[in-house]
Amino acid sequence: MPHKYLSWVEISASALRHQMRLFQQRAPKARIFPVIKSNAYGHGLREVVSVLNREKSVAGYMVASLDEALLAASQTKKQVVILSMWQQDRTLVSRAVRRGVVFPIYDLAAARWLERLGASLSRRIVVHIKIDVGTMRLGFRFDDSSAVRQVLRMRHLAVTGVFSHFADSESANEGFTKKQYARFQQVVDALRQEGFTIPMYHISCSAAAIRSKRYHADAIRLGISLYGLWPSDDIKRLYARKRFFFRPVMTWKTRIVQMKTVRKGEPIGYGLTYRATRAMRLAVLPVGYADGYDRLLSNRAHVLVGGRRCAIRGRVCMNLCMIELPRRIAARVGSPVVLLGRQGDDVISAEELADIARTIHYEIIARINASIPRIIVP
Repeated sequence: MPHKYLSWVEISASALRHQMRLFQQRAPKARIFPVIKSNAYGHGLREVVSVLNREKSVAGYMVASLDEALLAASQTKKQVVILSMWQQDRTLVSRAVRRGVVFPIYDLAAARWLERLGASLSRRIVVHIKIDVGTMRLGFRFDDSSAVRQVLRMRHLAVTGVFSHFADSESANEGFTKKQYARFQQVVDALRQEGFTIPMYHISCSAAAIRSKRYHADAIRLGISLYGLWPSDDIKRLYARKRFFFRPVMTWKTRIVQMKTVRKGEPIGYGLTYRATRAMRLAVLPVGYADGYDRLLSNRAHVLVGGRRCAIRGRVCMNLCMIELPRRIAARVGSPVVLLGRQGDDVISAEELADIARTIHYEIIARINASIPRIIVP
């Protein structure tokens, strides 16, 4: 790895492909749409798409915003679907429409705006209708059938999908998930009985796809588990033994930029939150909370140097942090350091960092600064 990078994220192409094939085997009849929102969960949208474009099992991509859709559409010829809210900017939306982006319709105001745009462009805009089955976010209420039918009858909207979102599919208790799916199926059945031809219904996220084939419908939105992570501890506990073996895609690395000796009793970092209990070797790393390395990891987290754990000492700064180097570890300025991922026989997992930072592993990976280079490795 060239020394020009002080910090970088390595993206394993083989791990991405492994997860795609795992879910292709799990759901052979469903189309698989990798979810690449939020910079592909921190992994790098461009880099992830460049790998997955070669996979025949990728039906298209799903994103959260109009900006992401335009970026994704510039990187692929596969279908791009927006899942969340989009700004009513005529120039940007028109550009996305020309590139074949699929828009979500979550209320009548959004539908009418797109209908007027479609009329002015003399074309039908492809959309998916979002149904709220109890998550209480965007979408038509599942029992608001009249609004959905108004959208279906709009002349300049081509409805090719209907979708929804689970609120609790990562939980050990499947009760609310079953209730939400029953509501979604009720909507699907009613539309079919009335003769509406809609090519794709989708509700399944990673957790639901792992949980049961009943949730697969026509398509799976493959998010967190595409990147080699379990959706939750509950899902891992329940299904890890059922032929699911994930390979984390991301390894976050940095380098030692300075080393020094700290005497016993000397404080380290802002706020003097750590005092050396003995003479120790200290290494300075060029990574801090502005890079996405959470300040709550101060004095609690570890990194890997030479395959061995080294403790964070003192507070994580905006752009720097410090680690203690035990005597048995051979290191020098320029030595590689793993902040997240495997080195040797040990691993610093996203779940481990999330537990320390009192958050979820989704946030740990998604918050890694997008300016940090993403490098594709085999």
